[in-house]
Amino acid sequence: MPLILRIDVDKPYGHHNFRAKIASKVSENYFNVNWFMSDYLMPLKKLLINLNQHEISAFIYFRHCTLPDEQVFKLMDSGGHHLGIHAENTRSEESFLEELKLFKEKTGRQALSFTKHGIGVKKLGKNHYPKYEESKYLEWSKKHLNFYFGNGILDNKNISNSTESFFPNMFWIHRDYRDRDFSKISSLIRRAKTESICIIVHPSNFYTYDFIRRDLKNIIKKSKKNGIDWFKPGQQL
Repeated sequence: MPLILRIDVDKPYGHHNFRAKIASKVSENYFNVNWFMSDYLMPLKKLLINLNQHEISAFIYFRHCTLPDEQVFKLMDSGGHHLGIHAENTRSEESFLEELKLFKEKTGRQALSFTKHGIGVKKLGKNHYPKYEESKYLEWSKKHLNFYFGNGILDNKNISNSTESFFPNMFWIHRDYRDRDFSKISSLIRRAKTESICIIVHPSNFYTYDFIRRDLKNIIKKSKKNGIDWFKPGQQL
């Protein structure tokens, strides 16, 4: 069964140093500062280069403060990656559709699916509606845009894919968001032999933390060793 890689692009400049943290926070809450900074989406670009070298394609979800630039689009096109929107203003169906419209106007491309930014705990940016309402997003998916992935945490009891095309629970590369009893890479690989599992990573964390880079590298290495494929966006989920 294939592994599925999901990337949520939350921080436009990452958070690896004080300058990056401030630039990301200003962009999230006030205005985009990329007109005077040259490292816009640099953590994502580093991640995409790495994935393209391994011929792994991903579902990539952008906020309005992290919209892809020309270089990102080139990396995505060459790697066969899937363009999605990391929805923030999900207060109503109307606000969601307005966000989709703005996304297409600014990028020149149509988002192919969406995920929800945040897990309902706190407000994360000026346009963010924090409440997480999975059943509502599934209804919108039937009418407007595919909703493949929820924000749950995969454990030993729940299954990753409860319907034919929706994965409610993720295996998080960031260890703080893993289930205590289902956190080992070896357990993930063993389960992936019989079940499709979605893995989620954030570029800012990939760039900042050595353990996240090591864990992703380890998953890729072990998947190849065990003959586990990676899902190619465009295939049938």
